Amino acid sequence: MGFGWKTYYFGRKTLERGGERKGEERRGEERRGEESGVFLTEQIRVANEEILREIAALEGRTRAVISEVEDGLMQDFAELMTELHVSAYNRQKKAHPVPLAHPCPIGGPIISEEEVHMRIAMERSLKEHADREAVSSKGKGKLPRPS
Repeated sequence: MGFGWKTYYFGRKTLERGGERKGEERRGEERRGEESGVFLTEQIRVANEEILREIAALEGRTRAVISEVEDGLMQDFAELMTELHVSAYNRQKKAHPVPLAHPCPIGGPIISEEEVHMRIAMERSLKEHADREAVSSKGKGKLPRPS
């Protein structure tokens, strides 16, 4: 090509800028242009395939990084939830402490002799009342009350 001539290849077509050329010289360049155009489309196809492979590799690495970050976040969340439960338990424990020395003995509360006699009397009267109700429902008659 001469000075000032530029040739652009788009697929199989050739565009020339800069002026007219003579027939024979131009035909030879057109053939070379077609061959170069085919070669360029092959290069473009190979470059596109290479770019697609790089994109796929980057997507795989990105997925791996995202998965690793998600795992770390889930672990951190689990640790924070555990800490939250422990601190809530500790706050509740401080608000409502369990006494170490329980005031009531294991056998039950300590009561006076009078209270014992009153409880026994109440239990007897309740039992007598229940017995009277049972007999009255069976015999369909009322028993006289003891005085």
